[in-house]
Amino acid sequence: MTYSPVPRDDPDEQRLTGPVPDNRPDPVSQKVRCRLAVGSGPGFTHEMACLLRVRLRLAILIVLVGLAFHFLCQLLLPGSALDHRPIYLLFCGGEIAVMMVASTLLWSRRPLSMNALRVLELTIFGSIAAFFGWLQVDTYHDGALLRSIVPGNEALIFRLVGKAAALR
Repeated sequence: MTYSPVPRDDPDEQRLTGPVPDNRPDPVSQKVRCRLAVGSGPGFTHEMACLLRVRLRLAILIVLVGLAFHFLCQLLLPGSALDHRPIYLLFCGGEIAVMMVASTLLWSRRPLSMNALRVLELTIFGSIAAFFGWLQVDTYHDGALLRSIVPGNEALIFRLVGKAAALR
């Protein structure tokens, strides 16, 4: 397969893709000159914005399904008295509301700029990080783990440790 160059009117294009003159004194200065593909510079293209939007849609769908399932389990299942607190339900409900608003924006046909997508990304992942950070503080701050270390509460200890460390 041979490459036949197409004549260009742009002088910079000709300088970058044209032949290197042979009158240079040393071969080290004869570097290969190339130009990157169009749209591969530091700026973002429309395709990158579409890709980010699709990835954010998928991420928010996964997080929203998990949070909603856990929230409903905490409301409906008996025996989850440790997490069935009004403050926990308030934070979890607020997180679900934030995710629903962001999901509505991402799934709408409204065009979003790259800056708007980055703000949504920061909102989504920042609120998730804040929620799980609050869960860690809430689990350890009142000493519930230390109070539960008595004979007969081994199942409770394993459940608290599993929730606090591994699942988050």
